[in-house]
Amino acid sequence: MRELPAAFQSIQANSTHLNGHQKAPPAKPFTSKCNKMSQEILQQRLVNGLKSLDVQAERLNQLSNELEAAMIELKAIATEVNRDLRAVQATGQACFVSKICEFVADVVPYVVQKPSGSLVLILRPVDLFKPEREAALIAQFLRRLGSRKRAS
Repeated sequence: MRELPAAFQSIQANSTHLNGHQKAPPAKPFTSKCNKMSQEILQQRLVNGLKSLDVQAERLNQLSNELEAAMIELKAIATEVNRDLRAVQATGQACFVSKICEFVADVVPYVVQKPSGSLVLILRPVDLFKPEREAALIAQFLRRLGSRKRAS
C-alpha cells in the first residue's frame, strides 16, 4: 500500500512530539498530564492500528494474487482432465460427467487505496482464459515465423 496519508502522518508526528522526542511544552497540572498520557496512548494506538491495517491489506492482496494463480492452475488441470475424459468417451466407455469442472467465480478480493487514504475492499476480475489466449498468440506468431522462413 502507499504511505500513510498526510493526515495520519501528522498524527504520527504529534505522537512523536508527545513521546518526548522533541522539546516538550512546560509542565501543566496533574489532570493535564493524565489527559496528555491518555491522548498519547490513543494516538500511539491509532498509529499502530494504521500500520497493522496497511500490513493486513498487503497480506490480503498477496493472498489474492496467490488465489488467482491457483484458480488459473485449477483451470489448466481441469482442461487436461476434460481432454482425457473426452478420450475415454471416444473409446465408447460410459462416462456420466460431461465437464469435470465449471468456473463460475471469476473475481478475487483486493484492497485498493483511495486518494483520501481510505482503504476499499473490491472484487478484482480474474481472466481465467488469459493463458489460452497467450498460447494461441505465441502459436500464431511461431507459425508465421515458420512460414516466412520456408518462403525465403
